[in-house]
Amino acid sequence: MIIGALRAASPTGGPLAPHAAPDKGAAELFLGFITLLYVTASRFALRHDVTPSRPCPPVDLPALTSLRFFAAAMIFTFHLREFAPADWLYRIAPGMYHGVSFFFVLSGFVLTHAHLGRAVDLKRFYFARLARIAPLHLASLALMLAVLPLPAARGQNLGGVETVLSFMLKASMLDAWAPTRALLQSWNNVSWSISVEIAFYAAFPLALPAMLRRPLRALAAVAALSLGVLALGAFAGLPLFSLDRDALTLFNLGSCFPPARAFEFALGMATRLAWGRWLQKASLSPALWTAIEAFALAGAAAWLLFAVPALVERGQGAAFVWLRASGSCWLFAALLAALAGGRGAFGRALAWRSLVALGEASFAFYMVHMIVMRALRYHLGAEPGALSALALSLALAFLLREMVELPARRRLLALGARAPAAQVDGLRARS
Repeated sequence: MIIGALRAASPTGGPLAPHAAPDKGAAELFLGFITLLYVTASRFALRHDVTPSRPCPPVDLPALTSLRFFAAAMIFTFHLREFAPADWLYRIAPGMYHGVSFFFVLSGFVLTHAHLGRAVDLKRFYFARLARIAPLHLASLALMLAVLPLPAARGQNLGGVETVLSFMLKASMLDAWAPTRALLQSWNNVSWSISVEIAFYAAFPLALPAMLRRPLRALAAVAALSLGVLALGAFAGLPLFSLDRDALTLFNLGSCFPPARAFEFALGMATRLAWGRWLQKASLSPALWTAIEAFALAGAAAWLLFAVPALVERGQGAAFVWLRASGSCWLFAALLAALAGGRGAFGRALAWRSLVALGEASFAFYMVHMIVMRALRYHLGAEPGALSALALSLALAFLLREMVELPARRRLLALGARAPAAQVDGLRARS
């Protein structure tokens, strides 16, 4: 049963259970309402502006950089079931999919860590975020067009207008705001998550002051927003899945629509504040920190490999969607708090340069791994195995990082440094 359900639920393809398509006009109005609510809430956060009285420079967190690669490897494993199908891959797939949730929680944690206690130059901040994501995203799209013919690259049986529209939305990183299967699964389908990240980046300079002033209230407000998206979707009668690739479904709304995932990012922000207040300078012995880290890692592995698949199997409706997309966010927050300081044996091991290098290349690895799998399958059939896909994805990731990501980022950051200042108290941009 679980294998069939996961194939149906996959945001990257697979047969979908038949449901009646919702009224498209109502779905569009509903989507527009939620988007307006999200933008309004982000702007409202600007009113709660507080600057910490004694800012201190952020320190590097190499253990968390290394963890990025393990999260990317989880997503690689999730997609591997489509490239090299096996029952065990389908059984662990729900937990592996939560690698995306880890990135959202980590992003909130790290951005908060890097920007506490300063005045942000908004233009330079946004330039830095754009420089972090856009060059590699566009390079990945170009790579896909270079290694696959158009029908295989676009990933869906789309008409001419839909092909152009889907490409424009993908290239501009706006596709998550139109979360239909036809758009999300087209082209480099994993890039829907950076569309969500861009929304978080847009809201971050406005949200952090509110989080600094009243963290629990801010976190509760964002939780209400995210859960409210699911509740309104269910109330509007959106089907869980649909064979209509243009239909708005509850699953895609809860999995890929930025406001529905905002709680994970906000949880990362709140976790950084709690870690800085209670754990960053806690007087614990290295042995005790090692025990805490071991417990956190073992608990995370057990939860992801065994508990998540069982819970997803039993979930229904909105509960299924939340468990399937975001159900491990609380665990990832605890894991970041345990390992961020790198004060136990596991945290120190994660700071090894080789692991940090993998973490630094994790974004490129994430962006190219599906392209590699699809290209291998298209050109070579079923012969290449998982190791071939992994090795080629890693090689491409390091190559793109050195030849595209870093040089383009430096140029964009230099351009942003010349932009006129537009500041918000409480932050200062730091790339």
